[in-house]
Amino acid sequence: MEIIGQERVLSIIVRIINESDNLVHLLLVAPSGHGKSLIGKFTAKLLYNKYGKKILYFSTGENLENLIMRKPGFKFEDYIILVDEIHLLYHPEIIFPLFDKCHIIATTNIMGLPEALENRFLQITLDRYNEKELKQIFEYYLGDEITEEELSKFLAISTTPRELKKFAQLYKYLKNDFWKLVATPDGLTTEEIEYITALKQLGGVSSFNRIRTLLGYSPKYVQQIEVRLIQKGILEINNKGRMLKEDKWK
Repeated sequence: MEIIGQERVLSIIVRIINESDNLVHLLLVAPSGHGKSLIGKFTAKLLYNKYGKKILYFSTGENLENLIMRKPGFKFEDYIILVDEIHLLYHPEIIFPLFDKCHIIATTNIMGLPEALENRFLQITLDRYNEKELKQIFEYYLGDEITEEELSKFLAISTTPRELKKFAQLYKYLKNDFWKLVATPDGLTTEEIEYITALKQLGGVSSFNRIRTLLGYSPKYVQQIEVRLIQKGILEINNKGRMLKEDKWK
């Protein structure tokens, strides 16, 4: 996906990389769903274009820490390091030697990392998206499939690009049923709507393992979603598997 919005942030990143001949260590900070990972990949690609080194990606700080512990002699200097959720480092000091060896691009949704870690980065906080940018993001996923009225309704329940993407994908599948679910008295989270959509894709009945695999969430997280849906009277679990209650769905 192309990056929509964040012009100020992107211009700062481009200037830093173009003007610096030293190792670049950037920390991108924003709430979840604001596109930190996308901008992190954009930044790493700029460094790749300039220095020709491969990009080594870690989905969490913990994964980076694990590699350091498993392979003490790993040549990090041959790579550009891109690490999401760097706040999940258990022992931040373990990565300190890397700052003298390689470029490091990190993301976090936590304000106030350990000072010794935070001070090693140049911190860039992403901007909030305005309504025009959110509309552009949503139209990127749905094009002409929705009316202006529907678009306004989506913007009323979505505040981040990640939410808009999920809602767009769910709306494509559910169509009018989407609004019925969003309008339930208790309301539904994007993950709950995602679960319902996955269950419909599986024919309305599924084992736990099948729907968990389709969703891609951890077993514990899927169980938490199921508990909420049962409490809201939407899901039932019986000897056939996971099923939507007909009186709630029809």
